[in-house]
Amino acid sequence: MTLTLAALLASAALAATPARPGARAAPGPGAVDPSRARLAELGGELARDRRSVRGIALVAELAALADEAPDLARVATILAQAADDRGAHPEVRALARLRLAEVERARGNLQRSAALLKRLGFVGAWKIAGPFDDEGKRGYETVYPPEKGIDLAAPMPGKVREVSWRDLPAEAVVHGFVGLGAAVRPSREVVEYALAVVEAPRDERVRLWFGGSGAAKIFVNGALWSAASESGEISKGEQVDVVAMEGLRLRVRRHTDT
Repeated sequence: MTLTLAALLASAALAATPARPGARAAPGPGAVDPSRARLAELGGELARDRRSVRGIALVAELAALADEAPDLARVATILAQAADDRGAHPEVRALARLRLAEVERARGNLQRSAALLKRLGFVGAWKIAGPFDDEGKRGYETVYPPEKGIDLAAPMPGKVREVSWRDLPAEAVVHGFVGLGAAVRPSREVVEYALAVVEAPRDERVRLWFGGSGAAKIFVNGALWSAASESGEISKGEQVDVVAMEGLRLRVRRHTDT
């Protein structure tokens, strides 16, 4: 089974070194380091709650504490325990692995960081087309050529010039995040299309995470992917669980449903 995802996005001098904004002064002799104390607390809380959604907030706080933590190795150990726990909530495991990759990169363990990111399954190879016009926010509803069919060789009328499908530079993809704005000119009031091919050797249940800084659509094999819940319309960015798939329409359940 081959899934084609097309995402539409509306768009050394010797001197005293200034203190890092928000950095705390080192504790005096005999004082308790609040960062070290909070790190110990978070380790215990995450060990207890990583099987529930509360673990997501704990992982986020732990990652935020990394800049001030006295020992990144301890941060890495706590995150690794959550990432490797098969009984942990899936999103806790995924977020812990992502933040662990960042910590390992900060520690200089680049191969370890890359291996962790690879396990997250980020789509890293993309083709892009655009920019197309989005003046007056009309681009989202406009059906531009990439929505009518994928022809990788065909030229298309763009916002200011003729455009065509091209490879997204590898440097535009960092830790799974795709910086489309840095790959197109102009980059304001525009619509950009991104195309990726994902091949699955067998039918299986998968989870798709997607987020964008602007309005977005997702197409699978040329058809618009949509979601519906028995309890009403799904808001953009809302967290849901997939119940069933009917063609390209997902039946989902809100996390707050009973």
